Amino acid sequence: MGSSSPSTPHYTLATIASSRSGNGRGRSACGCARWSMPSPRERLTIGEQLVRAADSVRFTIVEGAGFNNARQLARYLSMALASANEVQDELDTLVETGLLPSEFADMPPEMVEFRPVLAVFLRRVAGRTPPKRSKGEP
Repeated sequence: MGSSSPSTPHYTLATIASSRSGNGRGRSACGCARWSMPSPRERLTIGEQLVRAADSVRFTIVEGAGFNNARQLARYLSMALASANEVQDELDTLVETGLLPSEFADMPPEMVEFRPVLAVFLRRVAGRTPPKRSKGEP
């Protein structure tokens, strides 16, 4: 990404995540100053990271299904769920910081719906059933 001056904070999703978690009143895990608006190049990097994580969900499910073995599929579904969690966190971060373009506003709700479906599929493939719900629970 090139060198930056010591006075310019390095902007990453991890920096945003640490600032929203209350770690040091807007400071990153390394103690750097508050993040600033990312440069166009940094925005591209963030977008590429999000695309790689989203692609990983799909590719990992497909790869696991190719084994034709429940144990292997469960292993790959678990990895896909981890990638889906990463995508959700990145989308949440972009929404909270106002960096998600409006044409992609439907992505966070879709991810919120997709992750539980993937988790249930994983439990079924792994032979674990979800906990029984009591009457009146949705």
